[in-house]
Amino acid sequence: MNVSDNRMTEEKRKSRFYPLNGIRVCIDREGETLAGRMYSKMTDDVMEFESTSKMLLEADMLFDEKGYPQRFMEARSFREKETTSASYRLPEEIVPDHVIWEQQGKCCTIDIIVESRRKAGWQGTVCMPDRSHVREFKSELEMLKIMEVMIEMQQKSAS
Repeated sequence: MNVSDNRMTEEKRKSRFYPLNGIRVCIDREGETLAGRMYSKMTDDVMEFESTSKMLLEADMLFDEKGYPQRFMEARSFREKETTSASYRLPEEIVPDHVIWEQQGKCCTIDIIVESRRKAGWQGTVCMPDRSHVREFKSELEMLKIMEVMIEMQQKSAS
């Protein structure tokens, strides 16, 4: 590959669009439970997790903080509310696309695009980083099952 090919590949990688409602899940340890990192264009913080429940909670807190994708219903609370998570505009893009695309997990990498948060759950798509396998989900449990299959596929292709 010559210098112009490298430059073109670099430009193509930098021009790829990553959705604002996407979460890049980089799985660094897999076994009884998953552990790794998550990245989003809406925050420059790396969201680390040691379990699937922590992964879901971290992402849900980010969505609540940014108001995108918006909750279908406000969560009930017996405590006095300080602020509301309702936001009716798209959040600011903090991290450029190419930074998200560069992130890779030690075991595998999966992209989750959350289209909505209706019926007290997430709906959207789960896909491989190269977009070779894209599957829709209607709940977090269904999403986790799809992720399990994709993790196995990535591990088989790596060996």
